[in-house]
Amino acid sequence: MDEPLRAHDKQQGARRAGAPRGSIRRFAAAIAAPLVLAGSARAQGGPPLLTDDTGTPGDGVWEVNVAARIEKTSQEKLWEAPLLDLNYGVGDRVQVKFEIPWAVLDSDEEGTRSGFGNPLIGVKWRFLDQKSDGVSVSTYPQIELNALSSSVRNGLAEEDTGFLLPIEIEKDCGYVGVGAELGYVTGEEHEEGWIYGLALGKELAPEFEFLGELHGESGADLDDSELVYDVGFRWQLGEREALLFSIGQGLRDRDDIDLVAYVGLQSVF
Repeated sequence: MDEPLRAHDKQQGARRAGAPRGSIRRFAAAIAAPLVLAGSARAQGGPPLLTDDTGTPGDGVWEVNVAARIEKTSQEKLWEAPLLDLNYGVGDRVQVKFEIPWAVLDSDEEGTRSGFGNPLIGVKWRFLDQKSDGVSVSTYPQIELNALSSSVRNGLAEEDTGFLLPIEIEKDCGYVGVGAELGYVTGEEHEEGWIYGLALGKELAPEFEFLGELHGESGADLDDSELVYDVGFRWQLGEREALLFSIGQGLRDRDDIDLVAYVGLQSVF
């Protein structure tokens, strides 16, 4: 899911305690079981996950993701539905994107509010490719623009412009595909910090790919950390359409994220 910049803004807050061992064991069991089944590695990252990958649509190809995403904590629930994510391939290694959500925020203190979230614009460049270089590496600068003033007042969008400067690495290890992302978030008045993620992918059938990730965010000094896990899948419905799904939760204390989920339809043409 190309949303690390937006997710970073929403998840900064109180300092978190260390991850309970039981939560990590549950994550390990959930992701390990499908990976031991027969199948081949696949590229991973990107929708429906938070961690992005090095993949691009291809020259002159559109990739459109129409999705719904929910993030729930003990204090509030945020829906982004529809979440429109448009991507276009410029050459074989470059992708441009535009993303904008319709957001609905339901909090215990202020009730329910809705409106457009901040639009996101980005350009991905894969400057190393596994076929020729043995590993894929890309960079994916993204800008989060100011939204409507009403959305800012309602807490649905950030008031200033934010920037994400990440790098993605991906390797097909034969048995499983592994991807990693590390990026720095900054801006005019944005709370600076880091995003990082580790994603795994496994093709269990020609049309079905199992996915899992650990995704973290922290302040510039590596404090105020947030860590979540997702498991999910990409299910190819036809030559040009795929169903995307993921679900997970925070791996820290009870004030952390109770639920994060994504469901969407991907079309390529």
